[in-house]
Amino acid sequence: MDYKNIVLTGLQFEDGALNTSGLQEDAYFIPYSYLQTIQEPVANGTSPASLIEIAGNHVLKAGKAPIPIFTLFEKSGMDSALTGEMFSKLFMAAAKFFQPQPTGENAANFAVMANMRGIVLIKRAIGGNFIQIGAKGLTAKVKEGSVKFGDGPTGAPVVEFQIEAPSIMPFYVYKGELPVAGA
Repeated sequence: MDYKNIVLTGLQFEDGALNTSGLQEDAYFIPYSYLQTIQEPVANGTSPASLIEIAGNHVLKAGKAPIPIFTLFEKSGMDSALTGEMFSKLFMAAAKFFQPQPTGENAANFAVMANMRGIVLIKRAIGGNFIQIGAKGLTAKVKEGSVKFGDGPTGAPVVEFQIEAPSIMPFYVYKGELPVAGA
């Protein structure tokens, strides 16, 4: 990646306006095999933001649709930790999803995702564009997960799992439309 075009212009931040934590209950897993076209950030961006922004729309193959992830806001979240050796570091973006109730649909979606690679599109609590985990060449995968029916009278029945992907950026911002079922 070529960083010589980058011009730092400073930060614009209104206290509290963009610093709300959490993920919305809108998340989708798109298996890589479902994608006809996957968009990427511009090759030689001119600002830091341009290195993570994906402006075009992903296109799905005929008959394919994103797999919805029905999350609970209070227990789901995302982390993008730095990993690797000095001067060869990558980020490991990981989203943790907590789906209350192991319904047939939740369990079946989890089973499908468990053995596929793809991308994840997630809305932040403040709304706006999607955060994207995974990209062309560095796809996301389910790292771990379980289906639980709870312990005793108070344990929570849940499908919970973590999806992660290595990346040269902490995350991507997908500005396109949520892909719909391909025609």
